[in-house]
Amino acid sequence: MTRVKRVVGKRASVQDGVFIFVILFVVAVLALFSLNFLEKYNEKVQDSNAFPQGVKDLTQKSTNVAPGALNALFGFLLIGGLGAIIITSLFIDANPAFYVVAFIFVVIAGIVVLMTGNVYDEMARQPALSTQADELNVIGFIMQDFFRIFIIFIFVVLIALYAKGRFSAA
Repeated sequence: MTRVKRVVGKRASVQDGVFIFVILFVVAVLALFSLNFLEKYNEKVQDSNAFPQGVKDLTQKSTNVAPGALNALFGFLLIGGLGAIIITSLFIDANPAFYVVAFIFVVIAGIVVLMTGNVYDEMARQPALSTQADELNVIGFIMQDFFRIFIIFIFVVLIALYAKGRFSAA
């Protein structure tokens, strides 16, 4: 019989929230380039006589389904990641004295998130990727408001981390 070890000291924190936003940025960029690659591959397959009609139909169907799947994946990662961090932060006993340190970290991380949102926006405006960026409308909407979403999320996490001591003492 195996025993399950309890991980001691593992805590969700503001840094985990920043990590979620970095992962979201990477997924958004990969989705943009993946869709670009898939559409160019589909064009080559459709123009080639070497492939049977079944392969051409399959690549066309994959190209048509990909934007919706990538948008859904990104939305799932956003909501799931944010929900997981907020739920885990409710179970942490944090000293309110560290709120100032966390707030300073949030300001620095906010600048990074603002820059990553701008980087995605610049990439999406490039002529070679603009068609694919238009198809990834959910990702584009979230990345356009990436900084606002980050600020709302971080303040909810900070409240969950540091304000519950007031309520649990009563």
